[in-house]
Amino acid sequence: MKERTWNFSVLEAKFVKFFARIEITQEKGRTAQVLLTSWMKVAMDLLAEIRPKMDIPITNLYVFCIATEGNCSYSRGCDVLRHFGS
Repeated sequence: MKERTWNFSVLEAKFVKFFARIEITQEKGRTAQVLLTSWMKVAMDLLAEIRPKMDIPITNLYVFCIATEGNCSYSRGCDVLRHFGS
């Protein structure tokens, strides 16, 4: 991920102190910024750490990926969260 310099407002600068910021790729190559709490960052790091153990191809960049050989598909994040959140 490439680092950018940002001109933050006072409120945004306070958010940066409490949240980790990542950029995700949306449809048509656009990017969106996402703020993560510290426990969310730990969870994301854990997901990234166990991917090789789950035989997820390195070419599959999706967080909620479908781990099939040669397939770079995904489950919609909102559906996954809804399933496990209820």
